[in-house]
Amino acid sequence: MGNMIEHQQAKTLLQKRLRGVLGNQHPESQQLLMQGLLNTCDVPVCNQALRELLQHNIEANRLMMVLLHCQPILFHIFANPNDPESWRDLTSRFYQVQNVLIEQSAAKMEREFLPFAALDTQRAQQEAESMDEKKEKKGSPVATDSENADAIDWLSQQSKIRVFNIFRGVVINARCELYQINKEEDSVSIELNQELGRVLTAAANSATLVCNEHDSCGFPLTLISHHPGLVKMQLHPPKPLYIDQRDNLDVQVQERIPVEIRKRLYLFPTATLADFSSKGIGVITPKDDRVEIRHGDTLEFRFQIGSVRINAEGQVRGARDLGDSQLLGIELAINRANQSQLQREVFRIQREIIVALNQEQIPEKIAANIR
Repeated sequence: MGNMIEHQQAKTLLQKRLRGVLGNQHPESQQLLMQGLLNTCDVPVCNQALRELLQHNIEANRLMMVLLHCQPILFHIFANPNDPESWRDLTSRFYQVQNVLIEQSAAKMEREFLPFAALDTQRAQQEAESMDEKKEKKGSPVATDSENADAIDWLSQQSKIRVFNIFRGVVINARCELYQINKEEDSVSIELNQELGRVLTAAANSATLVCNEHDSCGFPLTLISHHPGLVKMQLHPPKPLYIDQRDNLDVQVQERIPVEIRKRLYLFPTATLADFSSKGIGVITPKDDRVEIRHGDTLEFRFQIGSVRINAEGQVRGARDLGDSQLLGIELAINRANQSQLQREVFRIQREIIVALNQEQIPEKIAANIR
């Protein structure tokens, strides 16, 4: 009986996550994909559903985001944390479903041109506003602040809340019960389940609690204590959640990859690749007193990721001051072959990171309290 209830709850949650990303587009194909996932990642069924959605011009990035959002639910229902073999089996099937999407999207890109989507041009401005707000609110109450009243009220009405972390650039989600909001202590008490254990493992006992229905704002959390089936975490002033924390479309680079940047005939000091997606890159570049890089500038970039060599122009869409250097957000103008290769690299790294996190050991003291 318990398994049937859990399966129905998983079906409801999967349906909500699918609609959260895809809306009401092509419900029959969405239903087919959900059936395939709930049948312990039935590859042929998922294959057919993904093919239909791609034929309906749903972007491959959005479909990969759906898979990554559904992954924690599938592992919670079908993988026994005490049985490594079940984790390996489900990981293998999840791999195969992702491979299906990668292969089908690459084939589709060979047949037709995929227009570039604009990067999030408000990101740098939001970052600055968030930092200003933090400075103003440092040391002040959070839960009783009138500006946070709507967020606290919304959380109080939820049966399940979303807590997440970013592990090597990939968003790791947990769905948990919210037991209590202690406004006097600015703390929350949350169900300690397997998903939350992995979220806390991903970033040294800190996380972010989503606090509205649009997933556009969140309370940073730090661990205070943990007990059987429960964690108590400190609330900090809320901050806006950027597109990469909601949609999970780019990945951070774990190795030092040099980037050559030119502006007409001028060669800037060598930069370093920070993150990339199929449509843009983030680069950290030393400041140059001779030539300033401004928002909207068109620059030339040369770099290599694995076997993928990129030689392209790009426009500066955002900049963040890092002292002696700066982080630039670049929208690349590249051909569809390079875009397809970059997308494959994004999917490959995201997949490896998900598996790497599954293999990470949850700290023994926290693991002992998971219920």
